[in-house]
Amino acid sequence: GKRPITTHYSGDYTYIDTAMIAQPCIEYIVCDAYHAADKRLLDMLAATENLCLPFAKPFQITEFGGDWNASSLEGLRGDLYGGLWWGWISHSAGTPLYWWFELVAQEDYYAAYRALARYIAGEDKRRGREDPQLHGRWAVSFDNPSGPLPGLKSLALGDGRVFYLWAYDAAQIRLLPRDPAGYQQYHGARLLLATGQAGKEFSVEAWDSWTGDRLSTADLAADGKGALSIPLPDFKVHAALKIRAK
Repeated sequence: GKRPITTHYSGDYTYIDTAMIAQPCIEYIVCDAYHAADKRLLDMLAATENLCLPFAKPFQITEFGGDWNASSLEGLRGDLYGGLWWGWISHSAGTPLYWWFELVAQEDYYAAYRALARYIAGEDKRRGREDPQLHGRWAVSFDNPSGPLPGLKSLALGDGRVFYLWAYDAAQIRLLPRDPAGYQQYHGARLLLATGQAGKEFSVEAWDSWTGDRLSTADLAADGKGALSIPLPDFKVHAALKIRAK
């Protein structure tokens, strides 16, 4: 039927038979990403990507969310946001498929999908063979006037001209409180991105990754070492950026 062919590994990336997926008859790679409570989903997703990329085939997560035998509600909530944003800010062929679809309906988590859809509207990650390619090997750090913010982490994907970034509180994306009153708040935070382009000017958009609303736009220049310093608007738990060279 001229449909792409694969085989599903009912387990995480460690179950993948690499001799099998190397065969020409397997045209894309899929597996699950369930994780134990003491493991981080985003670590598993990064390891899955690292395994799949050398095969130069599309890959996608077909089931994820906590352990195969469920999880706490806090764990499932955090995984939903982490998995959705990783799906865009990675080389994944598409959005990971959240197994707990009834939970999405029962708790009305559709806003998480709506926010990502708004953020990526009009974007195109395809690149020509001769174009700079998107990759995630960008150094990113966070601080505020009081010093470094080690609790903040990021997903970053860029080609030097365009960057997509998602900043997140690692502890709360692992276990997202049920009550929004318990969300970690960040005031006066700054993101530092090593662009490698001294003096280059960029247009920077800050986005609310809960709602998909664009919060602000600013023109900023990298310093003499190519570091781009970006003041972040106040946010809770996570926020997103789009950066384009001018």
